[in-house]
Amino acid sequence: PVVFDALVSLWETNVLDREIVPRHGLAQYRYRVTDRLACSLADAILLDTEAHIAWFRAAFGVPAQKLHRLWVGADDELMTPCDASAGDGRFTAFFYGSFIPLHGVEHIIGAAKRVQVDDPEVRFVLCGSGQTLPAVRRLTASEGVSNVEFLGQRPLPELRRLICAADVCLGIFGTGTKARSVIPNKVFDALACGRPVITGDTPAVREAFTHGEDIWLCTAGDASALANAITTLRADAGARARVAKAGHELFKRQFSIDALAADVSRTLLDVLERRR
Repeated sequence: PVVFDALVSLWETNVLDREIVPRHGLAQYRYRVTDRLACSLADAILLDTEAHIAWFRAAFGVPAQKLHRLWVGADDELMTPCDASAGDGRFTAFFYGSFIPLHGVEHIIGAAKRVQVDDPEVRFVLCGSGQTLPAVRRLTASEGVSNVEFLGQRPLPELRRLICAADVCLGIFGTGTKARSVIPNKVFDALACGRPVITGDTPAVREAFTHGEDIWLCTAGDASALANAITTLRADAGARARVAKAGHELFKRQFSIDALAADVSRTLLDVLERRR
């Protein structure tokens, strides 16, 4: 039996989300055929959310019985709970990523601009590099945003330190189809470390989390909504601690290596049983 850990569609990623190749032509056709062929040859396909599964069914005609949800999760041998005193005293909102369109980093910059007017002591730390970084840097400069720090790429152990130094960790805020269908690993990393997470309110994230209990949600693509979420949690240390604790407990139950290993085992046993 063949189990295909798809994670994402090559066609959606390169054509619709990142727009690396045009929507018409041989390049996009190659990606689409690759996705269809991989799905057709697999006995089971792993995807991270039911929303993503629904998209694959509609886009590639994959039979429902082939598709299995497996959360992305995090490496909890590396992303371990933080010491309560990890920060330096200044309120920090932290984002890391590969700066691809679904992240919606431009909305983080818009939120930073709004926050700096009312609370200049809040800082935004952005780690990583990628496709949209040059445009994000230009936007930051042109809008006169002075409370954003760009760190570039950092090794994984330092990434954990930066997560632990943050008061809130930021997820994704894009509005495209892919952004509505996935829960990024940065969300699970922060939960594994026991930090409160703010991310865009999407069907995918609602599958796993509850706003105000184990995560803090805001309207995706809305810089004002993100700014309000940050200022609300800044003003309420109790809410930050409550959301962080509940998020970490949920992570241990559903998204840890042990929990995901059990999910994979059930999927493999199901595939073997169906092949007999």
